[in-house]
Amino acid sequence: SMLSVDSYKFGNTDKEFMKKCFQTIEKHIDNSDFSVELLAGEMLFSNRNFYRKIKALTNQTPAELVRIYRLHYAKRLLQNTDMKVFEIAMAIGYEDVNRFRQAYKKLFGFPPSESINNVVA
Repeated sequence: SMLSVDSYKFGNTDKEFMKKCFQTIEKHIDNSDFSVELLAGEMLFSNRNFYRKIKALTNQTPAELVRIYRLHYAKRLLQNTDMKVFEIAMAIGYEDVNRFRQAYKKLFGFPPSESINNVVA
């Protein structure tokens, strides 16, 4: 299940804002240097106002939102591609595969390897 605007209850203008936000994160998904500051800038917000708006809309900080989006994106890759775990970590901007594994397990409750759909039991 991909994190999308439908994961939240938004009004229409907020929906458009969040859609653009997710599209922007996705555009930079593999860039480990992509920061909340860059995201705010692309969304034409000051860091402070962006933080406020995201927190109000999602109850998450922008950094949490970016991390969660990346990990959901990784989950989709694990389920739908033959990519290896370390390749997926790189593909979503994690240079350290162990940090990726930890973040993934913390969010989903199981390691990335358990999301791979082609594991023969």
